Amino acid sequence: VEVLGMVEEADKPRVYATGDVYCAPNTHGESFGIVLIEAMAAGAAVAASALPAFRTVLGGGELGELFAVGDPTDLARAVNGLLDDEPRRRATAARGQVAVRRYDWGMLVGDIEAVYAAVVAGSVKGRG
Repeated sequence: VEVLGMVEEADKPRVYATGDVYCAPNTHGESFGIVLIEAMAAGAAVAASALPAFRTVLGGGELGELFAVGDPTDLARAVNGLLDDEPRRRATAARGQVAVRRYDWGMLVGDIEAVYAAVVAGSVKGRG
């Protein structure tokens, strides 16, 4: 285990890609889970606390290992499970790397534009 502290934005992809497992032991305050998406996009297998946002990003555990929030024994189980089983770790990382493509800006732009268009259309109709 190597604790890196603050990592510059430009260095994140390289750092994520060099690890065997990215572990997110967060206990609260996550509304989405972008850090998991960044790690998966770089090819890292992910173990994360089962916060609602992390559970969603990890497809309920299909795209990474989930462990009970605040439970160090369960965290160790999840991380060791990935570290001790290289084929499983590689398969998990590969599934994650494919799944996060849906979060790519190129994929999201059309959806975002559609939401804005619907909002504008609704507000225009409401003025009459």
